[in-house]
Amino acid sequence: FYSCYAVFQGRKFVFGGEENPLQISVVDGCQLTRLGDLAFEFYEGACLNWSDESMVFCFDHQNNRQYH
Repeated sequence: FYSCYAVFQGRKFVFGGEENPLQISVVDGCQLTRLGDLAFEFYEGACLNWSDESMVFCFDHQNNRQYH
């Protein structure tokens, strides 16, 4: 809920969310596999794959004018 989804380097990722604002997970079949934690809390925001080299996170609920 309130997480961000993006395809990055051929893998489907889910970042942040209301219940898990630090989450970095990958879609593995029909389930999520937790890979680690973001260095910042992120929920109700947007994420963007930048040329398949990096990810941009912005418009977060608490920091809507900051990006990571």
